[in-house]
Amino acid sequence: MRVSVCIGLVCWLGCQVYDPDLLDEGSQRRGIRGNASESDASQLETDAAIGDAAASCGDGVVSEGEACDIAIARGKSGACPDGCSGGSGCMRRVLDGEGCEARCAPREFTEASPDDGCCPSGTDQHADNDCPARCGNGHVEPGESCDPAETCPREDACESKNACERVEFIGAADSCDAHCEVTSITGCVGGDGCCPAGCGVERDSDCAPACPEGQTCPSEQPETPVMPSPPPFDCNAAHGGSDNRCRACTCARCPTEIEACLNDEPNDAMLCRGAIDCSERESCTAHACYCAEADNEACGMNPTGACRSEWLAAAQTTNARLVLLTATVPTLTIGKAVKVVECRARSCAEECGLVGR
Repeated sequence: MRVSVCIGLVCWLGCQVYDPDLLDEGSQRRGIRGNASESDASQLETDAAIGDAAASCGDGVVSEGEACDIAIARGKSGACPDGCSGGSGCMRRVLDGEGCEARCAPREFTEASPDDGCCPSGTDQHADNDCPARCGNGHVEPGESCDPAETCPREDACESKNACERVEFIGAADSCDAHCEVTSITGCVGGDGCCPAGCGVERDSDCAPACPEGQTCPSEQPETPVMPSPPPFDCNAAHGGSDNRCRACTCARCPTEIEACLNDEPNDAMLCRGAIDCSERESCTAHACYCAEADNEACGMNPTGACRSEWLAAAQTTNARLVLLTATVPTLTIGKAVKVVECRARSCAEECGLVGR
């Protein structure tokens, strides 16, 4: 029995001392500890700090690695925010992180959004009403009287044939605020050619003397001459009496639009006629006549419509983008031509060969 116990003890001790796997594993562990770099040690310390911070979140103390602690009551120092405010313009404070890492961090807003007090870089008032007016973007915005600059009135256009009106050129085309400002003269001042209402010759030498009682005198103010009424507009005669179905339909269903186009000043009427005649000849709609199949962006660079030259002549400009802009103004020659062509498309599509286009 003693012999068996001794043999077992010797075997156990032998296994503990001479097991090569245990020796190699121990050597490897000792080698790693002995050769660990400073960066490895630093990473271990960082990981430990993060672990400690995560473990301490909610203990009511702002520990190292924490921005706040969720156990601290709102309003007290170190409490975690549940929302952020402050900032101005496009720089705002927003909530970043969660738990004990929550904090209010600055953030720049870059998306256009109306009424938020922010005008992102590269945005204009047409896209965001928080932005100031930007001259040259083709949109007449608050504070502007015209845009682009080519459409602004010139100083020599600010004239008045009424002696009791003073017309002044205000602003500049470069800032898209050029306009003619009209002011009525109300003061009794001699020598300015104006006799305002309520002024007599005693107070204003420009006023005519009062007519003695019992005598017939000319009016103190010159009467506006009565101009004879123009003869009624004859659409068929303006078209040269053509019996073309398209023109006949236009006269019957678009009389207002065709009269505005063909009963204009002679030169404007000629340009307007050229545009609508081409559209009739080519059986094209207003956009297709000038742009062909291109969208407005592509058309503004290179219009290829069959009536391109007639459209440019009616718009009285060679600027393609300006043609698209002025075509939307119904009081301009090109705008009047577009109204006729649009009315044809609505009311005379079959007669003008536009069905299926």
